[in-house]
Amino acid sequence: MATPKPAAGSGRAAPPPDRTLLFAMVRLVNLAARPFQEGIGRRHRLGLSEWRTLAVLHSHPGSAATDIAQMTGLDKMTVSRALASLEQAGRLARRPDRRDGRRALATLTPAGRRLFTALSGEAGTREAAVTGTLSTAERLRLLRLVQRMTDALLAADGAQAPPEAAALSGIRTGRRAPSARRPTAQADRSSAPAPRPRRAAAPRTGSRG
Repeated sequence: MATPKPAAGSGRAAPPPDRTLLFAMVRLVNLAARPFQEGIGRRHRLGLSEWRTLAVLHSHPGSAATDIAQMTGLDKMTVSRALASLEQAGRLARRPDRRDGRRALATLTPAGRRLFTALSGEAGTREAAVTGTLSTAERLRLLRLVQRMTDALLAADGAQAPPEAAALSGIRTGRRAPSARRPTAQADRSSAPAPRPRRAAAPRTGSRG
């Protein structure tokens, strides 16, 4: 088995991919979500992405799909499917944004709020089982560290992504994405072929043949 090469700028070998901090965090989240997928979600016909969307809308009513994608880390297509499923089940309602007609703002219906309340207790119990071995100070410190890493990742993605991609992910750049403009009438006239000159009509002599 090949020995892993030392990381650039360090004297120690890089850890295997399944021993990195990010891999450990993903594994923790997957293990924490497993009971939901195997039990709660099936009973209520609710997917994990739908539950996360439900939780965000409970805390932030009137959010658009791009806002939910930003707050959950899910891609916009996944959020769009979750919104459509929740709306079809009568758990949320959407209305056009008065400031931007291209956006739709989602809010939980009474049925959606009742479902969130019914499931939040089980979610809280699961979180307590995951974080119960940590002290209050340790939980707060871990939360700050995760938030710092999240902010750094969002900043890096925003710096590297073009304005269109940044806008889709909810990162405002202050610039509008370039749009294809129709040539102006002046440009149309300049590019059109010149009209052919008309032939002058023969003068009448005033006499008939």
